[in-house]
Amino acid sequence: ARVAALQRLVDVADMNVHLRPRLAWDRMWRVLAAHFARAGAHANADVATYAVDSLRQLSLKFLAKEELKAFTFQRAFLKPFERAFRANQGSIERAPVRAYIVACLDVLVQARASKIRSGWKSIFGVLKDASGDPDRAVSQAAFEALGRVLDHHLALVAPDFVSVVGTAAAFASYTSFSDEARSATALEALARLDACARALADGSIRAATRAASASRDGDLPEGPENEPPPDDAQLELWWPLLLGLARLVADPREKVRNAALATLRRVLERDGLKEFGAETWRLVFRGVLFPCLESAWTDDAPRPASVRPTDPPPGPPPPSEASWLDTTAPAVLDCIVGLYARLGGSREHTPLLGEVLALLGDCVCQDAERLARLGVDALERLCQAVSSFCLLYTSPSPRDQRGSRMPA
Repeated sequence: ARVAALQRLVDVADMNVHLRPRLAWDRMWRVLAAHFARAGAHANADVATYAVDSLRQLSLKFLAKEELKAFTFQRAFLKPFERAFRANQGSIERAPVRAYIVACLDVLVQARASKIRSGWKSIFGVLKDASGDPDRAVSQAAFEALGRVLDHHLALVAPDFVSVVGTAAAFASYTSFSDEARSATALEALARLDACARALADGSIRAATRAASASRDGDLPEGPENEPPPDDAQLELWWPLLLGLARLVADPREKVRNAALATLRRVLERDGLKEFGAETWRLVFRGVLFPCLESAWTDDAPRPASVRPTDPPPGPPPPSEASWLDTTAPAVLDCIVGLYARLGGSREHTPLLGEVLALLGDCVCQDAERLARLGVDALERLCQAVSSFCLLYTSPSPRDQRGSRMPA
């Protein structure tokens, strides 16, 4: 009886989606969407699966129509998938229902990608929720679906670039279910984030966003196509990506956090040096790089200490006891000093020197001997870099040298 009633609802919705004005259909769908979401969380898994399949059928028909300018009907239409997925979380027995929801969205993307506009947010919402699913098959299916979107439809999802980055970063994040297979997925997700950074730096994302805006609004946006965006507009897209990588530097898995740091440094050196102005770099150091060391302040893993400050410590801890401070902190400090060395030759970046020195001073003054020694080593490298800048700035010109010559 429940299945028959759902089928009749599908028939009624299918008929009205073509006959009703969109605003009238929106009011009707609010009632139907709530019912489909509840049916998708039904205690009987067969009923829940049938409800999700009914949503898939309706969505295929609804997404065949173009979404009007300034409307978000698609997002409202696909919202029941999100609600049904979250209602089925928390139980391994409901994994088949969650897997079917992911599969249905994958089908929708493959069949209607060119028509999807506001619906991408709901799709990425489900994929992000699936990233931490306790069932490995569900999370892997969601990651593969995300990969197909990025491989074949990156230009279409460019207006939702922030959602794309957030979803990819979620697949790299640590969960209580993490194992070797999920760690491998995390490394692949980091590679996806690196590819997103390249697309953002080479202008592909900006060009695709402009094209989507032009096709949606019916006219071309003002300004030359190759005009660089202002710093604020750039930072709006870059910040979620950089912050996502920085948070992964604190991941408890050594391979993942070191790969995240390597990716972050590569993105900043390859793309940031070309894209960012002085003010953006100050924000990057303060909000992205400096917080990476927060794990060092809280790392209380036991490690050998020297008897006197001038003596080297007895030796490194066994590999099984290696902590964030032993494995990742040296690379973080090297990244901070190395990036400043690349920037410090310009006078506009000179104000950063005091902040970098303050950070290294905090490291040197820590009770943890390992961190203090790392701070001293980093401070030495910074002094070497700064001394070369000072020579560059203070070297007198030939005229100054002639003018300051002592009389015979």
